[in-house]
Amino acid sequence: MRNSIVIALVLIAIGIYGWDALLLTKSPGSEQNAGQIGETESISLEKCLATADQVRFVEKGRDPFTPRRPVPKPVSAMKSPASETKTDPAGPKVKISGIMWNKSSPIAMIILPDGSSAIAAPKQSFGDITVKKIEQNRILVGYNKKEYWICQ
Repeated sequence: MRNSIVIALVLIAIGIYGWDALLLTKSPGSEQNAGQIGETESISLEKCLATADQVRFVEKGRDPFTPRRPVPKPVSAMKSPASETKTDPAGPKVKISGIMWNKSSPIAMIILPDGSSAIAAPKQSFGDITVKKIEQNRILVGYNKKEYWICQ
């Protein structure tokens, strides 16, 4: 069964290639010498390029090869209350990678001052840094007996 299918496909392919060759060798104006290449006529790349349609590009907007202007990063507009926030330049150098918010058990992914990443839950300590509270866009961190809000 497989052999007969393969043979049928090969015969179909030979027929298609033969038809393509016939169409390539056919002169545009003469039907009587179809399938024969004349002595004065030959297949060449120049003829193919001369008869091919030219591609025209229509400008419809910006050039795809020019770089886009960098988009400015959004600034966090959330301000923390003045009573809770300490503005000490010697605060912890902790950054937030992401927050997985859930009212019952929020989790934050943070980058610690030594460059390592950690998954933090409320009341969890990393050396002298303690994560006290996690909100949707910020976390409350205890450091050197002071509390700091770190925004995302």
